[in-house]
Amino acid sequence: MACCTAGIKDDKSTIQWVLNIDGKTEYFRENPRNQITKMSAMFLNMYGHYKKGHLPFSGGIYNQPATYEQAMTIIGNEINSPDLEELEK
Repeated sequence: MACCTAGIKDDKSTIQWVLNIDGKTEYFRENPRNQITKMSAMFLNMYGHYKKGHLPFSGGIYNQPATYEQAMTIIGNEINSPDLEELEK
């Protein structure tokens, strides 16, 4: 599981939210928690189980709801996509 810390940085009278995940620091102008819906959080929590081969319903991946399969694909693509900094090198 990823190591994560969060906090607030007051930089030149501009408050920023700071999120550190696996040694990478991201800055946000608004609280990033406000951007995640309850359904998004549910799918993000389910992704680890999906990667281990645990599915919410019996059967294979084609027996799962389309919304679930699409969410796992989107999350997986985002996790496995190269960072913008890496592409610019």
